[in-house]
Amino acid sequence: SQLAQTIASANTGNSGEWWIMDMSAYSKAYPDSAHKTTDAAKQAYINAAISSLQKSNVGDTTYDKAILSLTAIGADATQLYPVNSNTAVNAVEGLNSVTQSTSVWSAPYTLAAYNQADYAGTETYERTLVDAILAAQGEDGSWTEYGMTLDTTANAIAGLSFYAGESAVDQAIEKGVAYLSAELAKSTNGSYGNANTDAMVVVALASAGIDPSTDVRFVKNGHSLMDGLLSYALTYNSGLGYMNGNSYNDYATEQSFRAIVAATHVIKTGQ
Repeated sequence: SQLAQTIASANTGNSGEWWIMDMSAYSKAYPDSAHKTTDAAKQAYINAAISSLQKSNVGDTTYDKAILSLTAIGADATQLYPVNSNTAVNAVEGLNSVTQSTSVWSAPYTLAAYNQADYAGTETYERTLVDAILAAQGEDGSWTEYGMTLDTTANAIAGLSFYAGESAVDQAIEKGVAYLSAELAKSTNGSYGNANTDAMVVVALASAGIDPSTDVRFVKNGHSLMDGLLSYALTYNSGLGYMNGNSYNDYATEQSFRAIVAATHVIKTGQ
């Protein structure tokens, strides 16, 4: 889409961890695009990631982000060499060694990190997190933390999607999707009320192989969830706003860009 292209063109030099990951996914969804992360930005990110992993008291979130974004640009997260060192940093072993949060704001990213490759010795950690997420689902199909249900439910679905095929996981995803569909029915324009929530739900649906632009569960009053998300786009497609399409918001733009890329993939491939 023109919106994705314009956003991508503005972030080829962005070495922020999520932008590194998003731009890599963009390159796969739009292989003919000229807008790619520069080598300098990739190197800056690699240097920053290795540096962050060498600090004391590194937590699961730092490991998660490093594994996801380093893998996205083709680096081996188990073989990271600091400058002037012959001793590799292994981010996966590091993740195994720390306390892992079972929060649905955190655990789905740990599960995503573990699923970037066929790492040895992670099954027990994965099982613990999957079981914790399943146990936390409400009767109505939602996951609630800090008074939030939409973003959290979306995040839980995205994390569980790696384990689709397990009956308990499939049932949980189905219930979660049904909850999100019912909540969207309260909308008149296909949006949950802000770009970030729309983006998180789009990513969740894409992870479950659901097309957020055509699936009847996410078309309400003639407007799809993708219509809702794109309603926050700024004039000239320079980015997106949070509550409206009038003022640029970096967080909304990054998450929405990620969502558009995810939606593009599922629309093209059905997966």
